[in-house]
Amino acid sequence: MCTIDRFQGRDKSAIIISLVRSNKEGKSGRLLQDFRRLNVAFSRAKQKMIVIGSFSTLQRGSDVMRPVLDSLRQRNWVYTLPSV
Repeated sequence: MCTIDRFQGRDKSAIIISLVRSNKEGKSGRLLQDFRRLNVAFSRAKQKMIVIGSFSTLQRGSDVMRPVLDSLRQRNWVYTLPSV
């Protein structure tokens, strides 16, 4: 397991990215506002990338992530887990 910063310049066949944040305020944190760091995270996977997180929190809380999430949803690449 590594942070985004440790993957600069290193590609892997598969990447799992955890963007787990969930709160009523829709705050996603500073990391998800930084296009450059997200670009590093999203461009390391050669074949498969799995992103885990609260869709609604990420969509409300990150102007950078919003278009990415919209694109994923349009392609039917979003899987919603059942509520517990």
